Parts: sequence; structure tokens; C-alpha cells
Amino acid sequence: MNKNNKQSNGLLSDIKSLVLSSMGRLPASLVVVLVLSVVMALLSGIVLEVMRRTVPEAQGFMPQRIEATDPRTLDLKKLRGNWVYQTPEFAMTLTLTDDDRFEWIIVFGNIHGVQYYARGNYRMVGDVLILGVRPDLGKPYDPDKPWLKILPMAMKDLNTQIHLDGASLLWSIPRSEQKKIRSQSAAIFTAHEDGRFTWVKP
Repeated sequence: MNKNNKQSNGLLSDIKSLVLSSMGRLPASLVVVLVLSVVMALLSGIVLEVMRRTVPEAQGFMPQRIEATDPRTLDLKKLRGNWVYQTPEFAMTLTLTDDDRFEWIIVFGNIHGVQYYARGNYRMVGDVLILGVRPDLGKPYDPDKPWLKILPMAMKDLNTQIHLDGASLLWSIPRSEQKKIRSQSAAIFTAHEDGRFTWVKP
């Protein structure tokens, strides 16, 4: 056993001597470049690992960006179904199905013949409702209004704090999440900068 250790130590010593003697024959500028390359590679690895650990939830489908204030998940049976929100400026419908899919439609009073929609999956983390848009689910169609122009909402995903208050569904969308809804659809926040909406079942 000691003989094997001595042989291993001797081999390592030989390799070290060979590397050092080779380095001595290299131009100084090349040695500097090699050392800098090794240092940069190590730093890049450290930075990538830190990024991977600090923002794992900012990637992928349906990421969670806001923290739940209540760890208890709402009763999904009460959450599922059709919800409506209406003002003089716009109306919205939200459908949450048993197979964890949603459909969100917005109609503006000053934009005739157009409705905006989002379809996808949803999940709950405590009191946070996370919506993830899936373009592959197609768009809604109303056979009674074949002339209706149906456009996708300019959003990829959304986090909102929710609460059931009797027969009402309360949404609270923080400012950081409001920015996830862009283009014309973002007009729903014109008079609702606090991001609070109270949905009711029709």
C-alpha cells in the first residue's frame, strides 16, 4: 500500500515538474493569457451558479414571482367556474376549468367589434393564482358573432394575489405584475392602478 502511494506521489511530482518546466519555456504574454483565461472561466462558472440559485422561478412556464401571504390554498371547487367583472369602460370574463385551464376575455366599450383573450393553464400556490398563456390552445369563437375580431392579449403569464369573499373573487395585482400585461389590454389598469378587481359569478 505504501509502495503504491509512493509511486502515485512520484508520478504527481513528475507531472508537476513537467508542467512547470513547460511553463518556463512559454512566452510571458502567453502565460498571462492562459492564467487570465482560467480565472475568467472560474468567475463565469461562479456567476452562472449564483444566477441559477437566485432566480430559479423567473424561468420556465407559469413562474411564481410574488410570495403567498397565506400558505393555505383556496378551495378550488369554489374557485372554478365562470367569473365576470364589468365597468362602464370594459367588461371581463374569466373561466377556470376542472382541468386547470383558464380563458380570460376582455371587451372595451370604445373598441367595437373586437375582443381580447388569453388561454392557458393556471395553478395555485397558497393565495397566489398563476396564469400561464398557451398559444397552442387556439382562440375562442362565437358562432353568433362570426364578424367579431378576436385578438390575443399581449401577455405571457401573470401572478395575482386572490381571496374569496363570500360569492366574490378578489384580485390584487401588484404593480410589477401589471407591467406583464401590455398593449391595449393594459388599459384595464387605467382606473385601477391599485390592481384590485372584484369578480362575481353571473
